[in-house]
Amino acid sequence: SHTALAIAIASVSSVIAATGIISFIIDTSASQEMVQRLLQLATSDALTGLPNRVRFAEHVDAQIAVSKSKNLHLAVIGIDLDRFKDINDLHGHGAGDAVLKTLSGRLRGMLKDGEFVARIGGDEFAAAKSFTHKSELIGFLDRLKEALFTPVAFEGGDATTGASCGV
Repeated sequence: SHTALAIAIASVSSVIAATGIISFIIDTSASQEMVQRLLQLATSDALTGLPNRVRFAEHVDAQIAVSKSKNLHLAVIGIDLDRFKDINDLHGHGAGDAVLKTLSGRLRGMLKDGEFVARIGGDEFAAAKSFTHKSELIGFLDRLKEALFTPVAFEGGDATTGASCGV
């Protein structure tokens, strides 16, 4: 009877220890997922899902080092949407948000290797492009122009924002 009791106690202790280990593994995994999610939220624009100002600055810093080591050029482009205030004033902020989401999707969809776009404020975006030849930069700027100057349809109408850009 003492042997059976000892085996029962050992079995229950093993189950408790295993449960503790499994709980620790699950908790660690959930914590890692939470950290990744918080990092994503901290470095992304909530409306558009594009990287935000913080992530853009990190990217540019990293690309400066890469560009130096690989003998590349790095262009940083500031983009300010034109006539965006008119969209918000005439059609409401919902329409403005829809335009921003559409433009962000276009910008995200046109990116190639060595290119980066972020939303850094209300109607302001920034882009970065690593390149060796000026023609690569011009091609990138042409694609930006197409994405930004093509009319955007939204509930209640459509608009062409356009943009003022500085390289």
